[in-house]
Amino acid sequence: MSKMLSKVVFIDELIYLIAEMVYRRGGHNLNDNYRKRSLLFNPFVINIVFIVIIIREIISLFITNEYLSQIIGDFSYKYQFKYQFKVIVFITYSTIIITEINNYYNFKNNKIHKTLETEGKQNLMNKKSQKYMKIIDKFIQIIGIYIGFTVSFGFSFYSFSLKYFIIFAIPWNILFCISFIYLTNIYSFFILYFIAFCLRSKLQISIENQRIERLIENKRLINNRNLLIIIRNIIKKFHLISNLNQIWSKYLLINFIFYMLLSGLLYCI
Repeated sequence: MSKMLSKVVFIDELIYLIAEMVYRRGGHNLNDNYRKRSLLFNPFVINIVFIVIIIREIISLFITNEYLSQIIGDFSYKYQFKYQFKVIVFITYSTIIITEINNYYNFKNNKIHKTLETEGKQNLMNKKSQKYMKIIDKFIQIIGIYIGFTVSFGFSFYSFSLKYFIIFAIPWNILFCISFIYLTNIYSFFILYFIAFCLRSKLQISIENQRIERLIENKRLINNRNLLIIIRNIIKKFHLISNLNQIWSKYLLINFIFYMLLSGLLYCI
């Protein structure tokens, strides 16, 4: 049980750090001790960039002129899969915008807000959890930059002439890379938050279950104060899971609907 307790403490520290990264990558501030985020990751800036990319993809569907396609930085216009690519971008970015709006209303919900605040109380961490968080953060940034850069600049270099590549493609590709970094960060840290919370809840319930099993083995269930404490702990865990389920259930539902729509559209195209 001591090993499980140490794991719970370690995951508690990771949850604090992940919640901080959720805020620093466009989420909401649940703790005044969080480090400041840059203006680049302000939710307003993020949504503006996503909207610009979505509008660009919609406009490009109605443009057949090669010169105009290059002006708006449509690096997929020469490819046979351009419609599939535009559908993927439109649905994925729209999903993120709706998720951000949903997160804002969750933040305004007093019950959820208070529950999340209790998740961010800890501010004293050992170096191990901080080291893991730095590695995770760097890995996510590298993946986001690499994929965004490779897709945009790789396709553009093939589709654009050198002159138009320098004039039009580079600025649009930088914007697309930034948007993909946003996408990678928001998805990754939100999913990590969910996974860490589920893992910690599983460990905490397992610990309480082991304590009950010990009481049964010792035949000390009747009129035992420890049993009441255990039951209260389990009830607290249940309420915590129930409150935060309002976030995860909506998030999963939004993604399920949009990606089912994506699958159907890609099949039809």
